[in-house]
Amino acid sequence: MPFPVFEQLYLLQSLGWAIANSFWQTGILWLLYQLIIRTDKNIPAIAKHHLSLMLLSCSFIWFLFTFLKNYVLLTTGVAPDQMVDSSWMIKLSSINNMFRLLSLVYLALLLFYIANFFSNLTGNRLLRNSGLTRAPIDFRLFTDRTALHLGINKKIKIWLSAHVDVPCVTGFINPVILFPVALINHLSIQQIEAVLLHELAHIKRNDYLINFIQSIIEMVLFFNPFAVLLSKAARKERENCCDDWVLNFRYDQYEYAKALLLLEEQRHLLQFRFAIAATNGHKKLLERVKRLFNVTPQTGFSAIQKFKLTGLSLLILVNIFIVIPLTTQKSVREKAVVPGKKQTIDLTQHNKQRASTMEKALFATTPLKPERQYIEKGVTFTRTRKIKKLPENNPSLNMLMHTLMKNY
Repeated sequence: MPFPVFEQLYLLQSLGWAIANSFWQTGILWLLYQLIIRTDKNIPAIAKHHLSLMLLSCSFIWFLFTFLKNYVLLTTGVAPDQMVDSSWMIKLSSINNMFRLLSLVYLALLLFYIANFFSNLTGNRLLRNSGLTRAPIDFRLFTDRTALHLGINKKIKIWLSAHVDVPCVTGFINPVILFPVALINHLSIQQIEAVLLHELAHIKRNDYLINFIQSIIEMVLFFNPFAVLLSKAARKERENCCDDWVLNFRYDQYEYAKALLLLEEQRHLLQFRFAIAATNGHKKLLERVKRLFNVTPQTGFSAIQKFKLTGLSLLILVNIFIVIPLTTQKSVREKAVVPGKKQTIDLTQHNKQRASTMEKALFATTPLKPERQYIEKGVTFTRTRKIKKLPENNPSLNMLMHTLMKNY
């Protein structure tokens, strides 16, 4: 059975409304993130990381919920209950047409991002299988010993790679650490261990899987600047979390900062999106280095922090799925006419407004003549007339009045 054209239009219209609403929805979540981190300056990096990821996920869920809810409402013949008046939406059909065009543009650009997504997956697979040489024995021993100490049960492989210029981690089930060949003679043993510990922290925290899911959300919400800001904040705090692991193992901050600076100077090759690198750009490096000397490292969540984050997540989801839809539906219901219910409407004032000047002159404030009832679309209308006693000596006016009464 072919898919009806009008249902395709409903999909495009629902998607357009979801895109438009996503800006203010994610904007509220971004402002909430800024409010929380600026209110408490001592929030650890791990709390900021989880908070930004939670808000980004809520933004994605809100976008999907808006799209599906609007589609269901349209297919059932009810106008979408957005933050505007439903009657206004129906009258301005050009807005719906504009949203359908917006949806087509979005889908065309989304295809480009999907192609880029799979291109990164292919490139990431090539990193694991080409240009690799066996890492020195001390690298492998340190990796195995530290992984056991961190409680990582996965078998971790470490390779020297000619295709990367900074250390990075790829893979979730079978993680692999790729160390650039060119850096072996430029870093001290302590610096190499600190960098390897940073990558092991990524594996311990399952950052490769989290980064993969985050990349999918970024791909879907590529049009939303607030979603991009939340995603950048999550990536920034992810690196800070792994730096905390290095500091927690009592590695020298000065030597580790020198290693990060050297790694950033060596960054010139193409970095694939899903590989978790040890550095994340020149602009963020200075902030990371300053932070190394002004922070107390924290690698775990306290019970109070978990309770606060869980409570905030539940509060946001309850508002998304229950409070906001019920509030909007109530405002729409108050303006709507209940179908099937008979109403008696006095149309005297309505008739006066539609009458001509001559007709108004013929109306008077004498008692009402009874009415006729008209039934149209299940609603009973009562039409009333007010009649003025005509002058007896004016036959032309008398004839005009009878003509009006006959036609009116």
